[in-house]
Amino acid sequence: MAAVIAVLATPLTTQSAAAADSTGGYNILTSSGGIYTFGTAAYEGNLIDHGYPGPAVGVAGTPSGHGYNILNSAGAIYSFGDAPYYGNLLDHGYPGPAVALSMTPSGRGYAILTAFGGVYTFGDAIYFGNLLDHHYPGTAVSFAYTSTGAGYSILTSSGALYTFGDAKYFGNLLDHGYPGPASSLAYTRDNAGYFILTSFGGIYTFGDAVYMGNLLDHCYPGPAVSLATTPGTFTGTTAGACGAQPPPPPPPPAPAPGPQHFGTVPPGGALPTGAQCASWVRGTPIAENKGMNAGYNQTTGQGVGAMFPGDDSRADQWIAPRIDGQFTGTTHQILRWAACKWGIDEDIVAAQAAKESWWRQTNLGDWGMDPTRCPPGHGLGADGRPGLCPESWGILQNRYPYETSTWPGIGNSTAMNADTAYGIWRSCFEGYETWLPSGYGSGDAWGCVGRWFSGSWHDPGANSYIASVQDYVNQRIWEQPNFQEP
Repeated sequence: MAAVIAVLATPLTTQSAAAADSTGGYNILTSSGGIYTFGTAAYEGNLIDHGYPGPAVGVAGTPSGHGYNILNSAGAIYSFGDAPYYGNLLDHGYPGPAVALSMTPSGRGYAILTAFGGVYTFGDAIYFGNLLDHHYPGTAVSFAYTSTGAGYSILTSSGALYTFGDAKYFGNLLDHGYPGPASSLAYTRDNAGYFILTSFGGIYTFGDAVYMGNLLDHCYPGPAVSLATTPGTFTGTTAGACGAQPPPPPPPPAPAPGPQHFGTVPPGGALPTGAQCASWVRGTPIAENKGMNAGYNQTTGQGVGAMFPGDDSRADQWIAPRIDGQFTGTTHQILRWAACKWGIDEDIVAAQAAKESWWRQTNLGDWGMDPTRCPPGHGLGADGRPGLCPESWGILQNRYPYETSTWPGIGNSTAMNADTAYGIWRSCFEGYETWLPSGYGSGDAWGCVGRWFSGSWHDPGANSYIASVQDYVNQRIWEQPNFQEP
């Protein structure tokens, strides 16, 4: 992690807590699930200790200071110390991905913020509005209840802050020109100030908030994702084990543009790594044209283990370990990244994704009545259709019952969805899907596109689907005016 000096709204020298405030410390959560304590904050465990899944996105402390809940991006909540559990997004089938968690002052409820700016309340938590209600700009990354529980503020990645209910405004990163991106917000216990955390681990204080140290002071690893205050009186020093921080390094050079067009790599050909493809794709900026994908596009996936039980063993040995969804960008960039990584012509990818979902990661399909085929947290009726659940998810309509190890990534990450789909395509293209009927063989790119739809080899359904995707390629449908939904 780059070493960065945090320019704070209060001095970085040794300080005593403001007399009117009872905030004695805070915990900082990292994306891996680690917890780092400052001031009076107590350590009660983390995701890593227990092998709980991440990535972690939010932490919320109890009024006593002897517990906290940790939220992961799928919307699951894990309790530590005296922290209570009141439910999560998965229990209710609420859409994610989750990005932040805030507990009410009573400790008898909390609310979860999602990447779209939606707020879901549990226990005694009260809803006061969200960015969408007011058409406020920005990507929501955090929010925090006030000490009364009668309001909260929502923080965006740029460092802007929007208040609801009785929440008071004391400034933001943009007002002072402080660097971001912002990642978390926490009010002081007397409601007269707040802390803003950045992903580098820097802490900026506003109002009567008192600085008690950050990840950078101690060379703790990040990225930092969330902050939770604890009660008490801070009387310690902010000096860290690292001593004075060096000046921030110069920004890395812009990635070099890669190939202008990613084509099809023949069976047995060498494929670039996901990291190489990411560098190439990011070298050619492409504006977002599907605004509904914003949160999903900034969420990465996970490893899948063995997932090709009926294929040649080389599929699990070579293809499955490459599937990880480790990319973020705009929708078109994600599709280009998947095309590059798996060696399929990028126009085929663009056209097939348009056929499957019109490039919408929010798309749900293949609704069925069998509860055993529903993803966790999405039982019958949970997604708005009584007695039914969607089997197919996202931009390529990946079929959950056949890809269970890819969940929740195929649902909450555009990159994971596309990465999985074209990993499966590559297995077919290499000739590994030996369960397909007579006539199947390696090297038929379009045959493997048709197999995605019909599950068979050049049957009438597959051939009709191939023709429709080829029509979209010929139209370059993704460039047409009626396709744009920024």
